[in-house]
Amino acid sequence: MPPGIGGITPYAAIQAQSFRTPGFRETDVNGGGFGLAFNGRTGTDTRSELGRFDRVLALYSNAVLSLRARVAWAHDWVSDPALAAVFQTLPGAGFIVENSALASAGAEYHLANGVTLLARFDGEFASRSSTYAGTGAVRYAW
Repeated sequence: MPPGIGGITPYAAIQAQSFRTPGFRETDVNGGGFGLAFNGRTGTDTRSELGRFDRVLALYSNAVLSLRARVAWAHDWVSDPALAAVFQTLPGAGFIVENSALASAGAEYHLANGVTLLARFDGEFASRSSTYAGTGAVRYAW
């Protein structure tokens, strides 16, 4: 995208994975009943994502600021939802998330002397789950 131009750049992504888990059983030696247990299974997860936009700005004659953001919807089709691990004494406390909102925001500040400053936030938010991370970096290219 030329400097000073920005906007919506739609994207669609699909990812397919196959999972195989062996059987597993923990024993709670304290007697509280929080041992994790599940039978061996095989399943697939196909994930789709939609959305995106970004903006690139020219600052002065020796610097470029790139602003990027992603707002997207993600959906997971799980072939075997029983593949999820659960705690034996907490029924219904599973780990499956089917629909989630994806959000990320980041900035790259490129200086003419080869230094680049980067900052980024990524998050995935659903009704029973949230995952987020931040990244910062300084790069020098010669």
